[in-house]
Amino acid sequence: MEIEQNPKVAIAIKIQEDTPDEKYVIGISAEGIAEMIDEEEINKIGDKYISKLDKDPDLIKDILSGKKPFKFYKLVPSKIVLFDVLNFPTDPRQELVL
Repeated sequence: MEIEQNPKVAIAIKIQEDTPDEKYVIGISAEGIAEMIDEEEINKIGDKYISKLDKDPDLIKDILSGKKPFKFYKLVPSKIVLFDVLNFPTDPRQELVL
């Protein structure tokens, strides 16, 4: 419900954090618009989603029928930022505006 009212979203993905053995940080963040995916797209990804996350095989059918209240969204990015101290030590923040 909140995403439908305001589809502006952001994500952050930690790839590598600073540890005693590996002294560098790598992460990706993005901002953009969340779009609900349609039934055709859900059917394309459903089996992989179920398999990868070890979910109930009926979950996709239950979502599409309305039995489960979940929705699937995709991020359409407007900006992506890579923060990579290892490969860009003098300028770790690399930004791509789309």
